[in-house]
Amino acid sequence: MVFHIVKNLDDYYKNIMDKKWFNKLIICYFTASWCGPCRMISPDITTLGEKAESILVLKIDVDECEDVSAQCEIDCMPTFRFHIGNNLEPTKKLMGADKTQLFNIVGDILNQIKESNQKYNLQNHSQNHNHQQNHNQQQNSNSNSNQTQNVRRNNEMDVPFLYNPIPEHKFK
Repeated sequence: MVFHIVKNLDDYYKNIMDKKWFNKLIICYFTASWCGPCRMISPDITTLGEKAESILVLKIDVDECEDVSAQCEIDCMPTFRFHIGNNLEPTKKLMGADKTQLFNIVGDILNQIKESNQKYNLQNHSQNHNHQQNHNQQQNSNSNSNQTQNVRRNNEMDVPFLYNPIPEHKFK
């Protein structure tokens, strides 16, 4: 539920690089008060920014924030830049007031973010599980190494067990 009006270049960078928006979508909406298409799509983008929890909409008036529009090389209004992961380069751009295309891009990016978050959570869960298994194996091997000093070896390889990437696999 964030709709923010950018005041200057520092404010723009502060919002783009804010870590709380790392895995969320940031839409930079470049507009002008005199632009008819901007006024036509403004209620939709405002509603999107106010209602969606995982979206930050930065409204940038090109006349009031000339430094931001120059930095982003904006030459057409409205222009939408879609940022993910605190990246200064946009993932996608949209020029013009095509509401259907705007919502399709937002939907696609939100699905990408959702999928990458799910992959990250699965990967993180797997790494935590593997870390716990490795920790348990280390504790077991430490107690075993105190009992015997022999290095176990695989059946068909003359490589110490600890250095074999796949311990019980028979390489040919």
